[in-house]
Amino acid sequence: MLISMRTKNGDLIVKDYLDIDFNMRIKENPDAPKTERYEVWINSKYRFADGYPTKEKAEDQMLKLMDTRNELEVDISDLI
Repeated sequence: MLISMRTKNGDLIVKDYLDIDFNMRIKENPDAPKTERYEVWINSKYRFADGYPTKEKAEDQMLKLMDTRNELEVDISDLI
């Protein structure tokens, strides 16, 4: 499964979920438009491609990313 993210420089990239070191957090970007003020950082290199208007919406997305990653691990372990 693939995920679109942005680098620190804002470049759009696509990576495989299972190749990413997840260490997520929410950061506020005061320079972003109000509709994209809060960002989900996947780790120190990458952030989720979309921004969110509130911290709560960003946290909801972070939890969805976590659930998706966990489901992939369970699916793989079921195959072994």
